[in-house]
Amino acid sequence: MQEDPKYEPVRSHVLMSMLSASLEMIEDFILLTPEERYKKLIAEKFDIVNRVPDKYIASMLGVTPVSLSRIRKRIIKAR
Repeated sequence: MQEDPKYEPVRSHVLMSMLSASLEMIEDFILLTPEERYKKLIAEKFDIVNRVPDKYIASMLGVTPVSLSRIRKRIIKAR
């Protein structure tokens, strides 16, 4: 940045976007139930569910893989 300050606005924009995304994730983790977080994940990034192992998705949602399986079962049953 010191050598080429013209990139400062881009850097600031990227940092603010990352901060905003991080705050939204923290807010969702606090305010939403695990089932609501899973539904939001599916709505926003459906392809991730097919590409990432369940244990990582469960960890991201703050539940165990067994709980994730139960959540999926409830969602399918509710349809």
